[in-house]
Amino acid sequence: MSYEKSENFVVTYASKIVITRVAPGMSVAFNVKFHPDDQRDYESSITFNTDNETFIIPIKGKVK
Repeated sequence: MSYEKSENFVVTYASKIVITRVAPGMSVAFNVKFHPDDQRDYESSITFNTDNETFIIPIKGKVK
């Protein structure tokens, strides 16, 4: 897992155990915290790499 470091989004593992490889059927949970600097919407992404593919998950933080 990788993501662009940002002051507006902080991504952490939901558990204290850090898993670097996930087998089929397993799951890993992450916490994403949004800290906006201004009254505007923000976007970023998290990238997950497998042996065969890359998955990019968009992150969007909206300010009301």
